[in-house]
Amino acid sequence: MRVQEQHPSLRSSGRPSHTRHVCLLRLSPATVLHTTAIHRLRSPNCKRPVLHKRTQHMAAARQQSAVAAASVATSKGTAKDVVQEFYTRYNKGDVDGIMELFADNCEYHDMIYADPFTGKEQIRAFFAKFSSTISKDLQFVVDGISGGDPNNTGVKWHLELNGEDFPYSRGLSFYEVNDDGKITSARDIPEPTIKPGDSAIYAIKALTPLVRKLGPKANPANLKTLPPAAIAAWAFYFGYIGIVLFGTSLPGKPAYAVEWRTLVEVWHCSVNFFYVNQILNWLGVYVIQSAAEHPVNEALFNLVNVWSLMLWPLMLADKKGAKVKNKFGIYLGTQFLTNIFFVPYLALREQPAGSRGTTADADPKTAKLPGYAPIIGITGAVIGLGSIVWALSIRPEYGGLAERWQYFVQQSVSNRVFFAFVLDAVLYSVWQALLMDDNATKLQKYFPFAGLISYLLQGGKKQKSTKGL
Repeated sequence: MRVQEQHPSLRSSGRPSHTRHVCLLRLSPATVLHTTAIHRLRSPNCKRPVLHKRTQHMAAARQQSAVAAASVATSKGTAKDVVQEFYTRYNKGDVDGIMELFADNCEYHDMIYADPFTGKEQIRAFFAKFSSTISKDLQFVVDGISGGDPNNTGVKWHLELNGEDFPYSRGLSFYEVNDDGKITSARDIPEPTIKPGDSAIYAIKALTPLVRKLGPKANPANLKTLPPAAIAAWAFYFGYIGIVLFGTSLPGKPAYAVEWRTLVEVWHCSVNFFYVNQILNWLGVYVIQSAAEHPVNEALFNLVNVWSLMLWPLMLADKKGAKVKNKFGIYLGTQFLTNIFFVPYLALREQPAGSRGTTADADPKTAKLPGYAPIIGITGAVIGLGSIVWALSIRPEYGGLAERWQYFVQQSVSNRVFFAFVLDAVLYSVWQALLMDDNATKLQKYFPFAGLISYLLQGGKKQKSTKGL
């Protein structure tokens, strides 16, 4: 409720009255009591409530316990003291002295290794190897060490060789020390020699959907259930993605910074897939107008793509790969993006049957080279030979052999897409030998491209005479 009240000094005056608003509040008894209590607490004459004696004793006991723990750690050596002594003995190569500082149940994890060293025996073996391998004049220098916690400390360090900073040798370490002054846990995080820069951010972005899809199976700890070959293949795949697509140390610009002109080149080469559209245009048939690129570009593009085509029969005949799901989908991806799709196939074929991406029902005995393998072999021979001729002689305006070779070298060291195709050809040489069965001769396995053509042309059948091959 609001009322208007006229100011007393203005009641008898002839001047216009000024009003003020007064709010009348209805206060509940609980509100009054609460307000009174607050007022009493704020009053200087009000005595504060006294803690219960038992509560006071508990607080004092906790404080005494903390002081006692700090006293024990101090008497045995705080984490800072112990770790400083650790580095002193480390620099002297005193392995026995180092091990005196570790507890029996200790764990030491240098992050350049996949697994930690557990127990004094493993840790001693590691330090002994390090001490006997690394030069004696390579010394650890502590740049900073924390000392606020008697049982935990962090260290910032670097290496020096004869007083000079050793390249890529900075690092951080974290230690836990028990009340007996013994190290129970240590973790070293050395500086990486490869600096991926922003590419690491983009690699994380690219891999996040895959990791999200894999869920717990993406945890490195769970990868230990996989065979070593599968782990190696997956590790290679992630390295391939991170370095070739997003790395900054390879020729040309990474995928996230690719130039528009490069994308146009790829599109033009795609339009001239297997030279079909180019030949149709020469014959006066214009389904799509072809756009000429440098013949070396077009030749490399088609050579790698027909090589991808020839991998399909090998996938069908691969007994290890019989359990891989969606094999044709993987092949289609390989046809467009080469090893971005094919390397996962190599990893899946090494996984146990029934694991993610594989089936437990596949029969390896059913894996065999398809009857149309010779046709694909002929296609590979025609496109492969045609690509060589195309690269060396088509469109004289691009110069002779010397100019074309110079272009090949220049593109290999400046164009990321071109470099990736060259790398794909090298890797396909390895996959070819890996996937061929025992019916293939050594020459067919290890002679890149042409050996695969020969194998497909004979339908994967064992030759009667393999002497010398």
